[in-house]
Amino acid sequence: ILNIIGIYGISDYTNKTIMKLNKYFRLESSLSTLSNFSNKIKTHRLLEKTNVFKPKLLWSGNSSPDPIYLKKIVSGFNKIVVKPSSSHSSNGMRILETQNISNIIKSIKFALEFSNFALIEEFINGEIVNIDGLKLDKEVYCFSLIKRGSGKINENLNYIFGLNFSEIENKLKFKAMIMTKSLLNILEYKNGPFTIDTILSEDHFYPIEASPHLHA
Repeated sequence: ILNIIGIYGISDYTNKTIMKLNKYFRLESSLSTLSNFSNKIKTHRLLEKTNVFKPKLLWSGNSSPDPIYLKKIVSGFNKIVVKPSSSHSSNGMRILETQNISNIIKSIKFALEFSNFALIEEFINGEIVNIDGLKLDKEVYCFSLIKRGSGKINENLNYIFGLNFSEIENKLKFKAMIMTKSLLNILEYKNGPFTIDTILSEDHFYPIEASPHLHA
């Protein structure tokens, strides 16, 4: 007889299916707190209770705000990010200059095609880095930092690459571990794999999304 001890996904969009399977097999699951991961607005609110660096949440809602109010919200920011509160693979997300208010309104409406709520957050200039690991019996194990983007094999083929956590300089390793532990605790994640999408800027990790799976 097969002894199932856990079911985990390798993609964002498998989470609801995994929750149902865990319930069917009567397995203890950390995914009971799925909304803490899948709802980016809720993630923002939870992180505001910590000392973790993060982009500022400027606005959230289920319809476009008044243009005059919107202009006030983004005042003082050169760039912003508009995104759905719940989506995967960057669907519905746009990085925008703040001078064009009508374009921001269009982008909010576009984001709302992917989710019932949308949000505007501060744009952090830096490098996108994914932190992959496992939380097991209250211990956090980080496996790798995956940097997206710039590698190129030929004109038709790009690639991403990962760094073993032991290869990272101690200063960054310490900051990544502190941020990861704080984030997983505030999200009430007990056991299982995780990936955290961050912006690495001036030696600080700014989490922008977390998911209970490893990169495929």
